[in-house]
Amino acid sequence: MFLKRRLHKEKLRTVLHHINPDVVISTGGSEKFFLPDIKGKWKLIREMHMASNYRILYAKTKKERFMASLLNKWEYNLIISKYDKLVLLTNEDKFFNWGNNQKIKVIPNPITIEKKYKSNLNNHIIISCGRLSAEKNFSSLIRIFHKIADKVPDWQLYIYGCGVLEKQLQDEIDYYKLSDRILLMGFTYDVFHVMENASIFALTSDYEGFGLVLVEAMTCNLPVISFDCPHGPKNIINNNIDGFLIGEKDEEEYAKKLLYLIKNKDMRILMGNNAKNSANKFSMDKIMNKWIALFNELQKKID
Repeated sequence: MFLKRRLHKEKLRTVLHHINPDVVISTGGSEKFFLPDIKGKWKLIREMHMASNYRILYAKTKKERFMASLLNKWEYNLIISKYDKLVLLTNEDKFFNWGNNQKIKVIPNPITIEKKYKSNLNNHIIISCGRLSAEKNFSSLIRIFHKIADKVPDWQLYIYGCGVLEKQLQDEIDYYKLSDRILLMGFTYDVFHVMENASIFALTSDYEGFGLVLVEAMTCNLPVISFDCPHGPKNIINNNIDGFLIGEKDEEEYAKKLLYLIKNKDMRILMGNNAKNSANKFSMDKIMNKWIALFNELQKKID
């Protein structure tokens, strides 16, 4: 590992000094640790694709949390201090983890799909997407659907994704005798088509780095419902306008709001239209304008 990283560093040094760029961005690969040690006239940006406290969020034991805390202090206090800018995905991450640090810039992920996808909100399908892993908390979504299943016998829940918890989740579905109503659909290459054929998008994650899947669903004209987990949903969803934000772990309230959307097509249509309009703020053009503004700001410092 050490030899590979040293070779990586030397090859990157050669390339950078050959092209002499104005700006160099680390997207979080192994280069994030040694890039500041390669000296040049360029400005350095570190881009985060997850919440800054992701190591602690992933930690399960006291030992893991201790190691996560040490790694965060090393990377954030020593390594990132050498970068000119740190780009985060959400204002929430900035506020809770960085405060008034002047190096921080918030630039969300862009939406890259074509706008042709649009649900007519007629199909009695709730959809959710993500890795079948603990942090996505699909167990909660299964319990929530179970609470309202008898009241909406013609509706189904489709969960798209693969992961280590597939058998556990299927066992939970079987326990509630909902195997004909809650379907684990596996991986799909055409997530926007399946969103287009659904009428509600539901997210029950314990935490997110940003929650781009919410924006993707909104782009497809879907009203969305999500726990107000860190970090992302509150930066995307306008509560009661284009979707519902539910207090963390409040499955009872989530079930009520989900049932309300199911029972009220007019509200689904209103929220779906609002959602599609709201998603425009994450268009490629608007997000790229933020990046260009950042590049121009750094270029002035070079000049």
